[in-house]
Amino acid sequence: MRVAWPLLSSVELRQRDALVAAAHCRTFSRGEVLFREEPGDSDYLVVTTLTPDGESALLSGLGPGDSFGEHLRLRRALLVRATTHADPSRPSAPVVVPLTQEELADVVGSTRPSVNKALGALVVGLVSVGCGRVTVLDPRALERLADS
Repeated sequence: MRVAWPLLSSVELRQRDALVAAAHCRTFSRGEVLFREEPGDSDYLVVTTLTPDGESALLSGLGPGDSFGEHLRLRRALLVRATTHADPSRPSAPVVVPLTQEELADVVGSTRPSVNKALGALVVGLVSVGCGRVTVLDPRALERLADS
């Protein structure tokens, strides 16, 4: 059975098959610890069920040294700031968060390159990154992610 991984679509078919064959699939319960404090030494494709019909979608890919907590802190920080800047009469409307990536890095205790990478994982329909700002395109979806 061949699994379609859009994230790997640019990888040659033979290499993709080898990568998928070498991968280990694990399921974790909500709130379950994957590893403690030390950065991981493996790559992770973080998948979650997002659709009502049970289809899975890629949330983000993490490599050695990346932190799951860093991604979560960024999502929560964006959510807090989006809530602050939102128009209460339009709760699901896009919200501009006027912070640079450097400022976001300071807020979440990270570096600008790490925040840039984490934002890249959110760009798929959740945020839009511009000069000196991040626009939260779907505040409700970001809230669901920040709570997971």
